Amino acid sequence: MGLKMEKIYICKTKKTTLRVFLVIGIIFILISFIGLSHAIYEGFRTELLGGDWIFLFNLLQGIIFVSWSYSIQLKKKYFIGWDDSTIQYHLPENNIHETMYIADIRDIELSLFEVKFKFDGQEKRLKLEEIEYKDMRKIKEKFENIKFSYNPL
Repeated sequence: MGLKMEKIYICKTKKTTLRVFLVIGIIFILISFIGLSHAIYEGFRTELLGGDWIFLFNLLQGIIFVSWSYSIQLKKKYFIGWDDSTIQYHLPENNIHETMYIADIRDIELSLFEVKFKFDGQEKRLKLEEIEYKDMRKIKEKFENIKFSYNPL
């Protein structure tokens, strides 16, 4: 039986950071809605400094924080992983979970931010632009070892 699959995730943001962004965003949105409703009821002051524009600014900030939290949450599902016989990945550019069998790979070409796998009659590319340097080195070392194992000097 092979080793357990080793996975490297693209996004390494902690859940607490996501929750903080979400809570801050919701607080800004609630404060701005309360302030805007009060400002509309009392009459919206339109002067630039000291007016009620701050509530619209807070609403924009809240929307930005909530959208950051959501976009980071979406990125947490992307990974590259491998074991003794397969390479699995789920990356943003194709958004599909794919599995490649190492025995089927005919050649591997490594470049700065891309790995190209060649099979019989087709090729697949993995773009590594969003991966941290340390993790990218680990991935490239693994693929270099795979390349060397079936294509020795």
